Amino acid sequence: MNSTDFNTISGSCTADYRILGSKFLAFGFACECAKTFAEQLASIKKLHHSATHHCYAWRMNPHEPEEFSQDDGEPSGTAGLPILNELRSRSLINCAVVVVRYYGGTKLGKPGLIDAYGRSAALCLDEAGLLQLQPGIILEISCGYPVKKQVDYLVTQSGAHIEDAVYTEEVSYTVHAATGTAPALLLALEKLNYLGVSCRTAGEVLITEPL
Repeated sequence: MNSTDFNTISGSCTADYRILGSKFLAFGFACECAKTFAEQLASIKKLHHSATHHCYAWRMNPHEPEEFSQDDGEPSGTAGLPILNELRSRSLINCAVVVVRYYGGTKLGKPGLIDAYGRSAALCLDEAGLLQLQPGIILEISCGYPVKKQVDYLVTQSGAHIEDAVYTEEVSYTVHAATGTAPALLLALEKLNYLGVSCRTAGEVLITEPL
């Protein structure tokens, strides 16, 4: 699987699943690094400090995929893995799902736990906005203020995204453009060279597009 076969989620999502007195609260969110995940997990644990279990799974790095799951005291393979399998089945990357369980007094057994954690993750991800990862090009654009509106128009028209903007004596943009549309944008900007517009490619990047 290459990096363009992956999807990710937009923002965050939640779900609530209950069975035989146990309450399962699922939290899905985008994360691109372990630090971001740890911060989100700590926040969820703080909010639900009295929960019996905080089980989770994550997948990161579309270039060299990494994944991890945690049962947090539930029988091995009954919590983290069902959550992870939901991420896998949807080809999701750079995101995680944490499922918090409040024990209701009735044991569910291993099959019941697998179903409950998997279903909680599925219900949560059903609520997520999905984005497809696409290969893109990083462009660095510089222009004077008198032609800023023209440059802005060309960037917007191409579907590219301004990731960073610096305003000093002139305007400097870092733009992410889809590989398919970047050449046309470069050509259009080169036609404004006589107005002091400069543009160069500065590497590759993965961009997201709504599904």
